[in-house]
Amino acid sequence: MRLRRTRITAAALAVAAMAAPTAAGASPLPAPALSEVPTAAVAATEHTVPTREAVVGVKENPNANPEWRGLIAGRDNVHEVWAHSPSMRRNVPMVWIHPAGAEPTAPRPTLYVLNGADGGEGKASWLYQSDILDFFSDKDVNVIVIQAGKYSYYTDWVNQGTELGAQYWETFLTRELPGPLERRIGAAGRDRGLIGMSMSGTSSLLFAEHHPGLYAAVGSFSGCASTSDDVSASFIDLVLDRANATGEDMWGPRPSELWTANDALLGVESLGDTPAYISNGSGLWGAAEFPGQPDLNAEIALTAQRTAGSVIEAATNLCTRNLKARMDAAGVGGNVIWDFGNVGTHSWSYWQEDLHQSWEQLFSRVLR
Repeated sequence: MRLRRTRITAAALAVAAMAAPTAAGASPLPAPALSEVPTAAVAATEHTVPTREAVVGVKENPNANPEWRGLIAGRDNVHEVWAHSPSMRRNVPMVWIHPAGAEPTAPRPTLYVLNGADGGEGKASWLYQSDILDFFSDKDVNVIVIQAGKYSYYTDWVNQGTELGAQYWETFLTRELPGPLERRIGAAGRDRGLIGMSMSGTSSLLFAEHHPGLYAAVGSFSGCASTSDDVSASFIDLVLDRANATGEDMWGPRPSELWTANDALLGVESLGDTPAYISNGSGLWGAAEFPGQPDLNAEIALTAQRTAGSVIEAATNLCTRNLKARMDAAGVGGNVIWDFGNVGTHSWSYWQEDLHQSWEQLFSRVLR
């Protein structure tokens, strides 16, 4: 018997019969005009791409040697893919997972997976900290793990002059990338889903609110929907401080319409009845905080998980409960699966469980 989760599932949830969301009324974020943003050019590295056609001549940076490349080596159903973002003027790395032994470009839906604060550029990422490569090896879905975007909140920034460089992540992920990438991997015309955790748990909710109908379902694990109040903005500053940036670099002076537009708590009406899996632990220690016979290095990591991870998860738990209360009051969210943990810190063992549960309870039933 698992002690982690107490599930609260909307009574009206009939996942097998869900259609893509049709909510309207969200105001898009300021971004380059469509006429100014050409279609993204998508290409895969020569040694992994299943087809050889050139796409705008974009190739992997020969000087790039991401450490995670070794994790996918030798897997015939996992490929390193790069896409050029016109708005950010950079090549963005991704990992594409499709069913093992299957035709790579057979028509199937696509699940986009965002990393947390390190954007997949370090080891605090899905590839290093979860079984995502194995878990989806027998699932009939394309999984695209974005391997860049550290400390970005995957949003469009006001200040493009920070050490992070140009930051138009929402433009890239919602407008530039899906069409050409999905055509390249054979997913055009199929449903897409989106998962975010921690930092990107905020992003997944915002993308669904800003772009109604773009995603058939979204997942948010240990994210904080609210961003514009004093406390929430201070947490954002704590995250961005690691990149020598501030919330004002991201969304300008506060308060403002831009901060309000990027507060998912205030935009729940736009989220509407979008199918979603929204989870959060309690901050209390569970089985993951007491593994059998850990070594010294594991104990050091567990100390941080038990302290900072406990505090952070308790804070995001409050955020998530506030989100549920606001959605209940607004009469929306009938297709949301709420997963509140009796225990659970801000750590990967719980997010891996969320990944499994969200697939089994939501995405596998909605994505077509």
